[in-house]
Amino acid sequence: MFDPEQKTSFPSWLETQFGDLIGKKIAKQMTDIQDSIRHELQQIREDLIVKQAVAKSKSFQIGEDFQERVYEQLQEIARVQGDVVSDTSTIIGEIHGSKKGDIAYDFQGDIKQRIFFECKNVKKTETFKEVSEYMKEAMENRKANFGIYLVESEEKLHKQFTPWQVYYEQRFIATSFNLLEMSLRVAKLLVGITNSNALESIDASAIKIQLDNLNEEVKRSKSVKTKLNVIKKYVNELQTLDDERCEHIKEAIIAITNELSKAYSLTSV
Repeated sequence: MFDPEQKTSFPSWLETQFGDLIGKKIAKQMTDIQDSIRHELQQIREDLIVKQAVAKSKSFQIGEDFQERVYEQLQEIARVQGDVVSDTSTIIGEIHGSKKGDIAYDFQGDIKQRIFFECKNVKKTETFKEVSEYMKEAMENRKANFGIYLVESEEKLHKQFTPWQVYYEQRFIATSFNLLEMSLRVAKLLVGITNSNALESIDASAIKIQLDNLNEEVKRSKSVKTKLNVIKKYVNELQTLDDERCEHIKEAIIAITNELSKAYSLTSV
């Protein structure tokens, strides 16, 4: 009676009566699942497209935000020293169609003593060759005497660069935002020397030696900072180990207390 192999059995009868219904129900469930998966995949594709668009928009926004920070910092410096700062990032310069050279900085408002800032805050670092070519064109475009290639942080400088370096022949400094003011002072010094009537009496080699020494000090400073970060990392690891040790001691004390409580309960009965 209950042998499913026999056509007259009860299980066989159930299969005959409800097999089609169950099959249709399962098929519908499978179709619903497939439709749900297709919908989910489509949603993922659409979300990905939106995220890519937002990421691209943010990259431009981040660049603009960094440039604005630089501009505000330069305005504060210029206000004290009587210099003039101009946002030239949207203005076509001397070269047809070119907007290279984000910020112009004129000493005492004299365009003959102008330096320019190129502000970069991108993921892809640029090589020395790329930066040199760009700065050369930007310098011509802004009719400047000197340039400063500025990134937001040292990590965004290509490995071909040191944290701070003067490139005399190319007439620019490459560095990061935290050394902006020092770079501006050095640039003013070099432009002032170039435009000085007493240029022949200035010992340029002595100044170069001092600037090279300054570059070495910046590099040593970075080395010290790196070592301090390593020490900080070890201190944090030791602190974590000590916290874990204290937690284990606490757990052991609780376990011993519980065992003693059990023993006391048994002896009290």
